[in-house]
Amino acid sequence: MGQRVLTNQEETMKSTPLSTVASPVTSDAVAAGKLFAQSEINAGQALDLFARSVGETPTYEVWERERLSWVNGYTEEKPKAKGDAAYQAFKRFKDRLVDAYAIEVPKATSEAAEKKRAEREAKQVKLLERYEAQSDDELHTLISRAYERQAKNPLASDTTIKELKAVLKTRTKGHEAETKAELKAKRDEVIKAVRACVDMERLGLVLEMLDEGNEVSFVTQ
Repeated sequence: MGQRVLTNQEETMKSTPLSTVASPVTSDAVAAGKLFAQSEINAGQALDLFARSVGETPTYEVWERERLSWVNGYTEEKPKAKGDAAYQAFKRFKDRLVDAYAIEVPKATSEAAEKKRAEREAKQVKLLERYEAQSDDELHTLISRAYERQAKNPLASDTTIKELKAVLKTRTKGHEAETKAELKAKRDEVIKAVRACVDMERLGLVLEMLDEGNEVSFVTQ
């Protein structure tokens, strides 16, 4: 029985290492992974730096000074940013900062600012009172119905949608504020306990539990 002659493709496969054939590595994908990892590291460091620069309870003056400094740093790195891109970027940064460090953003203290804020708050109170009998689920239903009405007459202006959304947003902010306040209080308790602890084993267990890479389960008796 004669020996079969290998085709050119078979010869190539035979001489090519299996690892190269099975899992080709692209330098662009590796670079992309490295860049993304670095962006996460840099973002964490940026949040930490800014949190230290403003302190736990910054005054409005300190906050504004550091905010403008942040914007200057942003535009130095991205000089082609147009319009208010830097200010919008800071808003995104601020949201992540508040979530990560539970820092309360201070409000302006000028007479004009206080007056304007009081007017907004009074208007908001009246709006919340108007819909206080409705639950969040009922508000969602009312919004859906309002959109249905608008779909039938797209040119008509329906202020109800805006009002309902504002009520839901305010309620959500209230819940989030309570959660953040509780989280901040609990963090303060943990930090105080860690500073007072001198037991190396217990501190090691705390580090292990707080490590995001570890799965921790609690058994209640």
